Order: sequence, then C-alpha cells, then structure tokens
Amino acid sequence: MAKIAVVLTARPSWAKLQPVVAALRRLPGVETDFIATAYALIHRFGSVVDECDPDTTLWTAVDGNTLETSALTTAAVTSACASYFRVTQPNIVLVCADRHETLGVTIAASYQNITLLHLQGGETSGNIDHKVRWANSMLSDVHAVATVEAGAALVRAGCQWVEWTGCPSIDVALEAQHDPPVTSEELTQHGSGRPLDLSQPFTLVLQHPETEHPDEAAHQMREALTAAQVRTYPLIVFWPGADAGVAASAKVLRDFADAHFLRHLPPRRFLRLLGQAAYAVGNSSALIREASALGVPRTILGTRQRGRAYTQEASDLYGDGHATERICDLVQRMVTP
Repeated sequence: MAKIAVVLTARPSWAKLQPVVAALRRLPGVETDFIATAYALIHRFGSVVDECDPDTTLWTAVDGNTLETSALTTAAVTSACASYFRVTQPNIVLVCADRHETLGVTIAASYQNITLLHLQGGETSGNIDHKVRWANSMLSDVHAVATVEAGAALVRAGCQWVEWTGCPSIDVALEAQHDPPVTSEELTQHGSGRPLDLSQPFTLVLQHPETEHPDEAAHQMREALTAAQVRTYPLIVFWPGADAGVAASAKVLRDFADAHFLRHLPPRRFLRLLGQAAYAVGNSSALIREASALGVPRTILGTRQRGRAYTQEASDLYGDGHATERICDLVQRMVTP
C-alpha cells in the first residue's frame, strides 16, 4: 500500500484539491493522508477544516499577516511537515500551486528524498507567487500542469516528468453549473451585509493584497470597489486572503457598507456563484482559471496575475473537466512498480 500525503495550506487551494482528495481516497493500492495546515485552519481567512475533514491538522500559521510573518509561517510549515513526514514516511507528497507557505511543504518533502508531485507548475504570474511556484517546481519530481504552455515551460527549464492534466478546479466549475443556482437565502447563511436578489445581475469582487506592495493594499481595495461600481450591479465581496496587507484591506471593507460580504463558500457553491455573476473584478486566480472556463465577463486588476494567460470567452485553456482522473492515473503509475 503506497501512502500519499496531500497538503492543503489555504482556502483558495481547496477547490483544486477537493476532487483530487476524494478520488485518491477511492484509488486502489493508495492510502491518502490529507493534511490541513497554515491558513486552512484559520477562521478569518475562511477555515475549511470542518468542511474538508482532514486526516491530520498541523497548526503553523503565525499571526500578524506581514511580510515577516509570511516568512515565519513558511518556516513553521517546513518544521511541522518535516517532523510529520519523518514519522509517517509517505511515498509521495502532493502540493498545489504557489502560495508562500506551500514552499515549506516542498522543502520538507524534497530534503527528505520523498517524491514530490506538484500541481499547476510552469505558469507565469506576479508577486511572490511566481517565485514560489517555480521554486516548488524546481524542488518537485513530477509535474501535473494545467496548460500545455506551462508544461512546455517546465520542459525548457529541465524538468523531466511533466504531464498535462488540466486544473482539477475546472472539473468542479463545469460540474457545478448543472447544480441549482446559489440563492439569496443561501448567501445570507454564509455572509453578512446587504441582502441581494440573486435573480438579478450582480458583480463579484475578489481582491487580495499584492505582496510586492503590502502598504498599498488599502488603496488597491478601494480601486477594486470603484472598478466594480462602474457597472451599477449590487456587489458580493469576498474577504481577502492571508497575505501581508490584509488588515488594511479588511479595514476598507469594514468601512464599506454597500455590499454583501463572504469569507467562504464550499468550492462547488462558490464556482456556481461565479458562473452566475454578471461581472467580476479583482486579482484572484479564480478570475483567470475558473472564470476563463465559464466565460464570466471580468476585469483583472494590478500585478498579482501579471503574465497569466486567460480568455474572456469560455474556453478549455485550463482544462476540459477531466483533470482529476488524469492526476489519479498519474499517481497510480507513480506507485506501480
């Protein structure tokens, strides 16, 4: 029985990892240890621990949300995962994308010669995310990429085991569009602020601090809200993620009354809500990936997603809805002698 440790560090990655974890748990010959750590456990950033039912929790988030505490959290993740992997001895560690704290996972695994599978490597973006994504890729042994171009970039960089799978969150996004729409009552249960009639057009705001300029986070949030109000639809605003500058962004939102605010929706319901939006504004990767699959009209702000490929019309740029099965097939080949 091969053991694979799947590590979730923050709410945004749960949409990508949820279908993969569920499928791996059904995979013959594979024991899945699903680990939640860092900001995935912190309520104010949309804790998903009750929803995702992890096998293991490792408390590693350092409070403060500054550039320093980002580094300290990454160090804490490194330490906790290194000790945990030493004891549990997984055959494979799976980590996703580019958040700063994921670098702790890749260091802990690669330094102990544990085979590392990285999802979503090879892409270009802005801020510290770009550096972390590529550092994760260079420390990894096997790469499941979301786009053909990303795979080619990794091959040019010298990576050897690179396979195009697509992004598993696209699987969820496409399936979710067949679900009943998110209702006004459902929205009220998960958030606060202005009540909305979701049968009418609305704008979704997904704005996070840019780590290169955390001192400008408040200004950037005001710009996002201003841009969102260009179209006179009511606003649904998601609370920003766990990055340096989030406190200033949050203060702007607390002073802004004319919106409905959400910290978290379960991935499938969030992606259904994204599909319902008449317009979206911000710098979240969801506006690049899933919104490209759904063809949601949107405006991308700032430098956080600088260099990312996306389309305004619905496309299969980031996947065709079958990424999860390809990732499971890849894992099965990794563990087969």
